[in-house]
Amino acid sequence: MVVSTAAIGGDTEGRFAIKGYGLRTCSEFLQARQARSPEYLRFGGWLNGYLTASNRYESRTFDLASWQDTPIMASWLAEYCDGHDQLPFMEAVGALVNRLGEDRLQDFSRPVELPQPMSSVLYEATLRRAQARLVELGYLEGAISGEFDPETNAALQAYQRAEDLKPTGLPDQSTLAKLLQPAAAVGHGGIR
Repeated sequence: MVVSTAAIGGDTEGRFAIKGYGLRTCSEFLQARQARSPEYLRFGGWLNGYLTASNRYESRTFDLASWQDTPIMASWLAEYCDGHDQLPFMEAVGALVNRLGEDRLQDFSRPVELPQPMSSVLYEATLRRAQARLVELGYLEGAISGEFDPETNAALQAYQRAEDLKPTGLPDQSTLAKLLQPAAAVGHGGIR
């Protein structure tokens, strides 16, 4: 069940308490990432919790990260944090959420069945966007179906070869990042 709730946050002056790993700094996040320590997984868990809460309380938002998985968002955060060592992790995640909000999935979309080894969920709306982009670039002909069909698989393979990506024919994170993000937003995942 999906419930819509109005966004209300903070006290009368907009202040609110920050919990857990949101209090840590970008520098601590980068150190944990470099060491691949258990702390790094906790940063990822905090990020996912923040996104889930944002999905619930942001107006007209079903999923802020409509195709991005935790590892790709963590890599964008690492790029962003690299120049902001003492920034609280919560503020870096807030910057990411602001960027994701520009491209969020506003309404429910069904998950699409994908062949293995895809490990993340792909929504029909995201697949339609990818298909539209493949049509625009000349890799796919015909109607945009929202189904992962042989034509979409072949178009993705052709696109991946042209972009020097592993030609799996699957809408993986690397492929979607190049296909769906404007060129100016690719660095830092577009985090400003």
